Amino acid sequence: MLRNRLKKLRIDNHLTQEELGKKVNLKKSAISKYEKGRVEPNIDVIIKFAEIFNVSIDYLIGKTDNANKIQLSDCTQNLSYEICSLLINKGVISEEEELTKEKIEWIKKILGHAIDLSKM
Repeated sequence: MLRNRLKKLRIDNHLTQEELGKKVNLKKSAISKYEKGRVEPNIDVIIKFAEIFNVSIDYLIGKTDNANKIQLSDCTQNLSYEICSLLINKGVISEEEELTKEKIEWIKKILGHAIDLSKM
C-alpha cells in the first residue's frame, strides 16, 4: 500500500523521484525502490514523507483511506516558499538542514518581533 500511495502523492505534488529524494536526503534510487516495493522505508523516512505530503502515517501505510491533508491556498504556499527562501538567503537556515522544534520556535519568535517592530 505504501508504495502506491507514495508514488501517487509524489506525482500529485509534481515531484520527481530525485526531487523527493532530496527532500528526505535520499537518492533517487531509494525512492524508486520504495515505489516498486523492493524496500520498505524506515519509520523516520515514513514520518518525513507524511510531513512533506501533509498526510497521516496511517494513510501512508494503508491503515486508513483518510489522508487528512491540510489544503493550503496558493497564497499560503507562495508565502511559505518566500519565507523559506528568505531564511535560506539570509543564512538563517540551509536547504540541507533539518529544522528542529527549537529552531522553528526561534524563527517564529524572530518573525513575531519583526512584525511587532513594523507596527511601530
